[in-house]
Amino acid sequence: PSAGRRHRLERHRVETRLEQYVSAHAAGAFACIAEERKRQDESVQYTKEVQAEVCSLHKNVQEAAALRIDKGRRLAEGVSAKLDQIREAVAAEQRLREDSERTLLTLFGQMGEKLQNELDSCRKSREQSGDQFTSLLSSLSGSLDGLDEGRAALMAASALGS
Repeated sequence: PSAGRRHRLERHRVETRLEQYVSAHAAGAFACIAEERKRQDESVQYTKEVQAEVCSLHKNVQEAAALRIDKGRRLAEGVSAKLDQIREAVAAEQRLREDSERTLLTLFGQMGEKLQNELDSCRKSREQSGDQFTSLLSSLSGSLDGLDEGRAALMAASALGS
């Protein structure tokens, strides 16, 4: 074989070995690339799942906050309504108390007037009784004076006739 041919044969052997080496390592590299692609796909899927879970959690947090706000608003409305009822009840009770006070004052005033009228009537009656008694005593006194004069005349007449 000539030197050119040997050189071509040697080069052909080197190229063949190189192709075999590349093929052996390329298969490994392709396997690594395929494994990396699989991991990347899994990573993308996991990221999507985590993202969906985060979105779901965020939505749940927003809904819970909205519910708390709504419950707080309804509670505040309920408390406000109850306070309004209490205010109305207190006002009604105050009106009733004032009406009762006015009624009692009116009744006490009427009772005072009746007592005063009764006292005035009793005083008048007592004064009239006193006046009648005084008048009776005066008339009795006059009658007694007349009796005394009659008795004295009788006694004088009886003393003369004896």
